[in-house]
Amino acid sequence: VSPTQAVALIRTTPLAEANLVLQFEDDFSASDSGWDDSFGKSYTKQYGNNKYHIEITTNNLVVWGLANRNAADFDVEVEATLEGGGEANTYGLIFRYVDPNNYYRFDVSGDGYFLLTKFHDEEWTTLVDWTQSDALNQGQATNVLKISAFGPKITIYANGQELARVSDGDFLQGNFGFFASTFADPHIWVSFDNLKLWGPEQQEIAVIPTITPTSAPTLVKQPSETAANPPEVAPQATATAPLTAEETPSPTASEAEGTPTAVELPTAQIKEAPTAVAPAPLPDFVSREQPLARGAQRLPGKIVFPLYDSARQTYDIYRANTDGSEQELLVMEASQPAMNKSGASIAYRSWKADERGLITRVVGEADHWLFSPFFEAASPAFDPNEQFFVFHSREGGETPAIYRTVGAETEVLRRDGAPIQGEMPALTSDGRMVYKGCLGGGTCGLIVSNLDGAFPMQLTVNADDTAPSISPDNTTVAFMSNKDGVWEIYTIGLDGQNLQRITNDA
Repeated sequence: VSPTQAVALIRTTPLAEANLVLQFEDDFSASDSGWDDSFGKSYTKQYGNNKYHIEITTNNLVVWGLANRNAADFDVEVEATLEGGGEANTYGLIFRYVDPNNYYRFDVSGDGYFLLTKFHDEEWTTLVDWTQSDALNQGQATNVLKISAFGPKITIYANGQELARVSDGDFLQGNFGFFASTFADPHIWVSFDNLKLWGPEQQEIAVIPTITPTSAPTLVKQPSETAANPPEVAPQATATAPLTAEETPSPTASEAEGTPTAVELPTAQIKEAPTAVAPAPLPDFVSREQPLARGAQRLPGKIVFPLYDSARQTYDIYRANTDGSEQELLVMEASQPAMNKSGASIAYRSWKADERGLITRVVGEADHWLFSPFFEAASPAFDPNEQFFVFHSREGGETPAIYRTVGAETEVLRRDGAPIQGEMPALTSDGRMVYKGCLGGGTCGLIVSNLDGAFPMQLTVNADDTAPSISPDNTTVAFMSNKDGVWEIYTIGLDGQNLQRITNDA
């Protein structure tokens, strides 16, 4: 357990709710009262104007601040003001926080809804579903939010009015604080003031050690504080012998190595042990893990994606639920996965020294078909009717061209007798193809045409647009683009209309 996650045990039975005394408060008038100033690419946490502010500028992110005090039975209250951003986004209180994967969360939105959830071992449970309340001040207004927690009994309030009460005993003590979060709208700015906690007089509010000690906020009833233990040194990963520069796969946006493929997949037994190193995690006070936005539903099925192992300098292919849970290794030393419609078969680019090229096989089985042994072959895709594969390769020259399998052989696709030059082909079920390429006159971007190259049409005009993926109804293409200066996901109709940006700071 890291120092920021350590919780001093107090008691497991609730104390009486009567005769509460003020045990903790902070009006944020002093900028050294223990709350860190943090500035990330898409968020800020900082003191200002005798308040504490959290601002987020990307979608689906939550950022919180904690008092680093452990409490079991208490009333906790904060004045929270929505200063700006989408009114469907939320802010509120986190309490009985054990670690980033275990806590309770009380949300309110700028348009007058509230929610009470529990995050337990990386699984969300709704304790009180989204509910509209006239007790909440809407828009850019202040709401006084309060939680009363004694043993398993939890009651939530807004502006002095009770909203709901539940009983849940999974977490009986922990840290407390506040948060702001975004869903579809990429912006929220909330200020917090006058955080107070009352508890039974005989209850001790223990300090939770942190890696960097800070001066303590005002404690009305001074507890006995425990000294912080020095952090343990994490073990270092041992790297295997690196590949040569010519052999090393490097993660580039143009190859879209990180593009997930959504599929329905059967369960498969994979005997290889996962060894990939996960990407650098977000700070402990920032997370993409969120309860469902109001009206949202979790996507069914699975996603298949590569992860780059910087120690081994190669990719491995994983699959997981759409929320990222139940991650499992599918193929080692491979990238650019594609799945057939049923999810039973996979095609991918192999980086193994003894089988470089494009491979397909049934998920979980060892037998496979190396249908293109060329090192430059990349981005395989299934024909939706599962009759052949398409991919791009430089095997015929310096410029990549689109190829397809014909039986056990491969052939280059041609338009007017010349190879169709392009990359990352994707196929519709009605015989069309979308790929990254150029038309006459030097205009480059995403192109749609018949499989034989007939009737080509420019969909986008940014030369870096890449990784097209076609919707099941053949009406829309999702793709990656840096047209606005950063890599994001966009959609556009196959008729070239209705271009939309889907992500912010993806």
